[in-house]
Amino acid sequence: MTYQKGHIPWTTGKPRSLETRAKISATKRAKPHSHPCWTKGLTKETDERVAKMAATKTGKMTGPRPYRKGIRVSISTEFKKGLVPEGGFETRFKRGPEHPLWKGGVTSEHEKIRRGKQYKGWRDAVYQRDHYRCKMCNKHCERGDIVAHHLNSFAAYEHLRFVVDNGTTLCRSCHIRLHKNEEGKLCQSAI
Repeated sequence: MTYQKGHIPWTTGKPRSLETRAKISATKRAKPHSHPCWTKGLTKETDERVAKMAATKTGKMTGPRPYRKGIRVSISTEFKKGLVPEGGFETRFKRGPEHPLWKGGVTSEHEKIRRGKQYKGWRDAVYQRDHYRCKMCNKHCERGDIVAHHLNSFAAYEHLRFVVDNGTTLCRSCHIRLHKNEEGKLCQSAI
């Protein structure tokens, strides 16, 4: 039988007999506490574990140096770890060719457009027009489960990229289904 939280055993509130109480009392008197505190009788000088505990409380570490502490790493690793780069704090705020991790402008034009304010405005306008509902399954979409889909291709029809009538709201699963469909016309007609 498994016990659940809040379970009250059947013996609760029932008086114990004098014989049972005497047995419990004798058992407790016969053997001292079976598990004394593990630091009892140990000092910083005699035990390494107690010395480490005392050092962490005072802020002074003793013993060997932690693994790889003080070993220099590359600038990119320092950035990943959030450490100060070789050039100091100033390099953290440098952009473009001034930044030490600059790779020569590898972001594509499509990525720049999709991260821009104009694209985000178009996307929000499409969501509001469709009342945040998927046009294929009519599900109300939350923040992470919503996609603004271009009816006419983003890449092929540049002049229609930011036209609200060229967009529709889909949930992520319907959007994936739409793009996995080889012809695309079957799902397009549902929209």
